[in-house]
Amino acid sequence: MGEDDNVVSFGVCGGPHVEHTGVLSEDGKRFKITKEESSSAGIRRIKAVLR
Repeated sequence: MGEDDNVVSFGVCGGPHVEHTGVLSEDGKRFKITKEESSSAGIRRIKAVLR
């Protein structure tokens, strides 16, 4: 949304965000990817559960 140099992207998410997947296993837990999809051009989204 926006115009010219003021174009911004806005997303709404109900889950946590991490910089990299290694952060998820720091406490000894493992994660399993349950879904992978394209969010937009060049952006991938994964859904996973911690075990």
